[in-house]
Amino acid sequence: MNTDIDLSSLDNFDLSPEWESEEKKVRPTPKDKNLKSKKRPIRRKQKGELKSLKSSKSFLSFAITPNLEIIQTLKEKIKLTGITYSIKEIASVITDRKERLNIKIIVNEPDKILWKCKSSGKIYSSKKNAVHQAVYSKEISIIESKTLEQQKPIGNFSYVLECPFTKTLLPPTSLHYFEEIIQHHIFENKIEKPYDDYITALQKVSEEDKLTDWKENPIKRYSYFIKGYPEVEFQTLANVEIALENKYFKEFFTGVKNFSLSATNLEILEPNIQTEVKRFFSMEHLWSKDFFVSIVINLKRSKFCVFKNERGSFVRFGSRKKIQDSPTKELTSQILLDLSNASTLSKKSLIKTLRKKNFQLEEIVLELRWLVKEGYLNEYSNGMLEAN
Repeated sequence: MNTDIDLSSLDNFDLSPEWESEEKKVRPTPKDKNLKSKKRPIRRKQKGELKSLKSSKSFLSFAITPNLEIIQTLKEKIKLTGITYSIKEIASVITDRKERLNIKIIVNEPDKILWKCKSSGKIYSSKKNAVHQAVYSKEISIIESKTLEQQKPIGNFSYVLECPFTKTLLPPTSLHYFEEIIQHHIFENKIEKPYDDYITALQKVSEEDKLTDWKENPIKRYSYFIKGYPEVEFQTLANVEIALENKYFKEFFTGVKNFSLSATNLEILEPNIQTEVKRFFSMEHLWSKDFFVSIVINLKRSKFCVFKNERGSFVRFGSRKKIQDSPTKELTSQILLDLSNASTLSKKSLIKTLRKKNFQLEEIVLELRWLVKEGYLNEYSNGMLEAN
């Protein structure tokens, strides 16, 4: 007997037509007639709810599409089995896991562009953001430093600052070159925190032993180089950023307009773009219809048969045919007769009925397989049969 290949073999795929698997929901009624049914409150769209998606500040739009490998695997299994599947249920199980989804990012404005780092693949919304990350990010390493001078601190200090991440002792705010020293510490330790937030996070330390320890270590100042350009020396990281943005930018970044990425790979996006994508993804009503249509279009382009009936939209491989114009044998006629008495009939019950009429099991299975493959019958994933 032919063993059907269920799409559940696709890493926890579980497909069955929604019109068969869902139980009918019964509307609850109040037990006491004197009690009025509570009406479900109408959710009004909050003012500005879609602002981040339609705001003039955002020059991006998004689309959710199926991962092409998943769609290809689905098509191969549908073709192999001849089974008819509900497209709505296919869409539901694909969206159930993020690795089955791609997100397309589109730049809407002609004068806008996104910037992609050539070495890390990360995406940024502006040159300034891209450059800042190139200097301070863990993933990008294009800036080198060398010690320019060092000197032990001179004077009386009532406190020093301690980094909460590295526990390094840092100078008080009154020290000359304080900002440069802090910027270098952030750069050297790849601390992913904005400068102002990092300053706020520093902890004051006034213990005598720690003050003594700090005074014993020389304070260093550095100069910087951009990789590939050792002849150009910069005195501050701020100057490095200016040079990267205005002179060396295209050496390390390339512009992109529209691109797709896996829904599991959002970390390549700049944080504010990630936020926009995640919000759009969470508002399924904005993209579910287009997602459904994208599946239908893909299937139709691959010559799959997509059709509708009162239960929804379905897909099968091969066209649907009427058997009336073809010669039939006794078993085929009996199958069609049994199916004509019901809108749908389970494969199991049909086989049981036919065996009682002295048809052989092997003959029944082969004939049903042929009728399904040729398009005379629809065999749904829950085992129900239907004549075309």
